[in-house]
Amino acid sequence: MNTKKEVIERASKVLEQVFQDYHDSGLVSVYLWGSIISSDFSSKSSDVDAVGILADKASFKKMDQMREWLPKLDPKLKRLQINFFYLSELKKTGPVRSRLARLQDAEQAVFDFPYWVHICGRIFSPTDFPQITPEQVLRHQIVLSKTKMQWALNPDDYYGDMGLQYCCKGLAWLCYGIHKLSNPAGPFSWSVLEKETTRDTKSLVEALVILKSQDWDPINIKRELTFLLNQAEKLISKYNLV
Repeated sequence: MNTKKEVIERASKVLEQVFQDYHDSGLVSVYLWGSIISSDFSSKSSDVDAVGILADKASFKKMDQMREWLPKLDPKLKRLQINFFYLSELKKTGPVRSRLARLQDAEQAVFDFPYWVHICGRIFSPTDFPQITPEQVLRHQIVLSKTKMQWALNPDDYYGDMGLQYCCKGLAWLCYGIHKLSNPAGPFSWSVLEKETTRDTKSLVEALVILKSQDWDPINIKRELTFLLNQAEKLISKYNLV
């Protein structure tokens, strides 16, 4: 598979079967999001990210087990992965229950929702969810960045080396949130992040782009961690809307 279209078509077949098998268990709909819908997509290196929307009756534990075997269903889709939001999380009518809502605030997902690609199940409209402003997005990114910076500083207490990667990606989203204050809304992509870089975010974005090109090598991240966190602190101090 050499084109984005071919990847989406193949992923859609797998996800449509998953939807048929899990619809009665509370899987409401499935969308594609992330790099697969952005200009950054590479058929060789990019993940193929799906997001399932769940009814309140759905067991998160049962749905989350899907992550273990989904990449094995098609040998040509080894980077296919799925995460979940509860519909009530996106509508702000229920508590946070999913892993994704803890790692990435549901309001960020709602802000990006117009750019998701529907695959199967119920079709939602942006008007089905609360309207989210760029200021709200940045406010949540600041809170999440502070949390993920602690993950990087204390890996043994949280996610180990993955916490370093989570922190870096969180700082990229922090810069994205700052950029959206003065740029048109749109899905996150690294190419747009670099294009919209400001005097304030330039140093941090450049460092993160280099670390991404090194496949988030934890040794390299640790070497740059003090710089990354110092730059992030400056941004948080200047743009703190909390």
